[in-house]
Amino acid sequence: MQQSIATLSVKIVLPMIALALLLPDVRADARAGEKVAQFCILCHAGRADPPFYPVLAGQTRAYFIAQIQAFKDKRRTQVNMNLNVMSLTKDEVSDLADYFSAQKTVAYTVFDASRVEAGRQALDRLTCQRCHGVGYKGDGIAGRLASQSPRYTAFQLRAIRWGTRFHPAGASETEIKSLPDETIDAIANALASLD
Repeated sequence: MQQSIATLSVKIVLPMIALALLLPDVRADARAGEKVAQFCILCHAGRADPPFYPVLAGQTRAYFIAQIQAFKDKRRTQVNMNLNVMSLTKDEVSDLADYFSAQKTVAYTVFDASRVEAGRQALDRLTCQRCHGVGYKGDGIAGRLASQSPRYTAFQLRAIRWGTRFHPAGASETEIKSLPDETIDAIANALASLD
C-alpha cells in the first residue's frame, strides 16, 4: 500500500509541481484592480446613497468572479452591470476580485435597528450560515451577506422569491420563497448591522 502511494506521488504530484514552477506567475494584481475599481466604487462604495447596490468591499474572490461572469453571460441581468462588465478582461476581473476581497468591511451605516433582533432570530431558523460562513462573511463561492445595504439585500431576497434571481442551493431557495416581506426586511437589516 505504501509503495503504491509513493509511486502515485512520483507519477502525479511531482510533474504537477514541476509544471507549476514552469508556468508564468498568473496571480492577480490588487493594485491594478484598484485602478479599475475607481469606476466600480461610484456605485459600490458602501455609502447610504445609492442604497440599491451591493457593497463590494470584503466580498469573497470566488463569488465576485462568479457574479461578474453571470452578468457577462446574462444569467444575471441588470442593465448597467451587463454593460459595465462586458469590456472587462479576465485579468481585470481577477485583479478587481483581489482588490475588493482585500478591503476592510464595516457594518452598513443605515439600517433599522428596531428590526435587527427579529432578523437575527429569523436567520437562526434558516440555513444561510451553512454556506455563507460564520457571521455571514462569505465563504468561497457563497457571497458575503454581512454589511450590505438592507434595501439591496431585501430586493435580492425578493428576486429569489419571485424567481427572477437564481439561488444555487435549492433548499435555501425554498426557504427564501416562503419568507413574508416583514421577515425579509428584518433579515436584511440584521445582515446590514454585521461587520
